[in-house]
Amino acid sequence: MPATSALAAPRPAALDWAELLSHRAFLVRFAQRRLQDPALAEDVVHDVFEAVLRGRIPIREHASARLVRVRSGDGWALLLMRTWGVHQKIFLDESKTQVLQTEVYDTFGTMLFQINFQEMQLVGGFKVPYRVAVSNDRKALVQLLVERYWPNVPVEPSMFVLGSPG
Repeated sequence: MPATSALAAPRPAALDWAELLSHRAFLVRFAQRRLQDPALAEDVVHDVFEAVLRGRIPIREHASARLVRVRSGDGWALLLMRTWGVHQKIFLDESKTQVLQTEVYDTFGTMLFQINFQEMQLVGGFKVPYRVAVSNDRKALVQLLVERYWPNVPVEPSMFVLGSPG
C-alpha cells in the first residue's frame, strides 16, 4: 500500500458556475483572511470569479490610458491612469490580441494583486482562461484551473420572471 503524505497536493475539484456563486461569501471571507484587507478581498473575488471566468478582464475606472512597449520588447502594456498615477497595467502579447496579465495598484503605487492568464483555451469560438493565477506581493494566492465552459447557454425569457411574494 503506498504511503500518503499529509502535505500531498490537493486534487482539483469541479465546480459549476452556480455552485461557485453560491460560495461567493465564503470566497470573500477566505480572501479577507489571506489578504487582511476587506475591500481588496472583495475586488479580488469580483475581478477573478466574476469577470475573468466570464472571459473578460477587469477594467478599473481610469482618467486616461496609454499603450507602451514593455521594457523587454516582447509585447505591450496598456496603462490605465488616474490623475495621480497608474491604477492598472494590462499586459498584451506582441500582436495586441491576447491579454497575458493584469496588475492593479493602490493610490501609492503599490501592487495590490495581479492576475496572470497562464493558459487559454478555445471553447465554442471564444478564447477563455484555462489556467489563471492570482498573486499578491509575489505570493501565490490562488491558482484556478477551468476544465469546462458552457458558451452560449440558451436562455428563456421565463427565467427572468419574478414570482409573486407569498
